[in-house]
Amino acid sequence: MESAEEDFLQARGSRGSFSPSFYSFPSYARFAWVILSIILLFSVLREIQWQRTECASSIYPFSFTGVSAPEHADEPNTERLAYITLFTETAKEEEGGDYTYDEDWFFIAARILTYQLVHMNETRSRRSIPFIIMVTPDVSRDKQDRLTKDGAIVMPVEYVQDGQDWMNPGLAKWKWMLTKFRAWELTDYTRMAFVDSDFILQRSLDGVFDAANTTIVPTLNNATMVKDDEAPQPSEYLLASMPEVKVEHKYPPDSEDFSSNNRINAGFIIFAPSRELFEYYTSGELL
Repeated sequence: MESAEEDFLQARGSRGSFSPSFYSFPSYARFAWVILSIILLFSVLREIQWQRTECASSIYPFSFTGVSAPEHADEPNTERLAYITLFTETAKEEEGGDYTYDEDWFFIAARILTYQLVHMNETRSRRSIPFIIMVTPDVSRDKQDRLTKDGAIVMPVEYVQDGQDWMNPGLAKWKWMLTKFRAWELTDYTRMAFVDSDFILQRSLDGVFDAANTTIVPTLNNATMVKDDEAPQPSEYLLASMPEVKVEHKYPPDSEDFSSNNRINAGFIIFAPSRELFEYYTSGELL
């Protein structure tokens, strides 16, 4: 017994310390260890690839993490932020007359967007950011009341380009689209996200307000770019969006699907309300 113990201690001393090697385990144990290692490595690689795919599938020019819904509990709306859209009845002119609630696609779309931004767990605001729907004078009182009951803040506004003959859009439903500029008059809010009412959301949009390119910045005030009939430019501004995409495009769109990098998609805009900027946009010979 003493001899066996001496032999063990002598062997341990010759190796410096006792630690079983990989090959000291039975062959079936070594095989199981290799298989588990491969499975773990495959799982890690698949997770990395999934995250890259999700990032690439975003149609917005900011990171995937910028638009993902937060995992933590709801936060207070510490900044005066808001989501906003415009609802008009001009689609009736395009369709050629009146129609029932069930046929009013833009009204249905406004209700769906309200549900997504206010109630639906996967897409609602986690910061209690309110949702405002600007409505033009042609929207009936019962529809305004319905949108209010759905959870939106309904705000009647006047047309921006009322009486201007130069506005001749290709589709009747775009007749009063410059009324979107009314949102710049809502200076009780510091920043807003304009979302067209026919958007279908996949996740909460709260993160767009945290993106680096949605912060208020100083105006360059390039005097050579200001025309004589234009109002003065504000000292600072925010206008962030994405390029306009072609009517027929892939999902998600790639570089070939954008019609022009010099034109923005007015269906999704992050901006800072400013009375000065509203006056600047609506000044000049055209308005």
